[in-house]
Amino acid sequence: MRRCLVSALALLAAGCALEDGQPWGRLALEVEAAWAVPAGRVDEGGRLRTPQDYRVRVDALAVVLATARVTWAPPGEGATGFDPADPPAGYSLCHNGHCHADDGRLVDYADIAADLATGGAGAAPIAFAVASTAIALTADGAAVPVTVTGPAVPLERGRVTAAEVQVVALRVGGVAFDASDRLPAEGLPFEAEIPLDVPVRAPLDAPLDRDAPVGVDLALRVIVPPTLFDGLDFSTQPDVAAHVAARLNEDLTLTARVTRHDD
Repeated sequence: MRRCLVSALALLAAGCALEDGQPWGRLALEVEAAWAVPAGRVDEGGRLRTPQDYRVRVDALAVVLATARVTWAPPGEGATGFDPADPPAGYSLCHNGHCHADDGRLVDYADIAADLATGGAGAAPIAFAVASTAIALTADGAAVPVTVTGPAVPLERGRVTAAEVQVVALRVGGVAFDASDRLPAEGLPFEAEIPLDVPVRAPLDAPLDRDAPVGVDLALRVIVPPTLFDGLDFSTQPDVAAHVAARLNEDLTLTARVTRHDD
């Protein structure tokens, strides 16, 4: 399942709410994207290693994002707690990082926590438009800022409980090589433009109350995984687009960093 990570929560500094008649907080959003490839997955020529012993030279990789959403919940709603020993309704047999859903799926703990975070009759999504152009990524993991439309949003008393970014396409092109004579010496070129509809989410817990700083600066990073070609046998003329789409549905990650301030 898609993984959802919260990398840091700087929430605990003492603060004060806004004056009477003013919102309880302000939410500002930043979004970026990156392709995270560990050093051990890259050979001496800069090519991506796969478990099937192929070497993939990625000449172009770009991701297209759409809407980013942040969920606000009123006081008393949007609890983010998740206990694998006492799973919520619809889940059972929680172990090794996932639970069995009643419909037969295996669902990651983080996905369940995100679903709980967005629950409650009063919970409301706050949508931000992000750039719809392709964002070029590199294997060195450099993060690329994404344009977000709109100023800081005033928030009422409650808490920010989750974030989500919609990934709508990925473009990839390169050449696959093999040292075991499964492919021609010059390699096998490939190119794919892959339409997607993948919401990748992260649970949060940023309170908006008298004892919490009013500023909520939320930085989201969509991380394209190094596993794009894992399990792919290039010697069988595979459907690269379908395979990469399946890996993205499983392995895309959203990290969230919250910074609080009183101004």
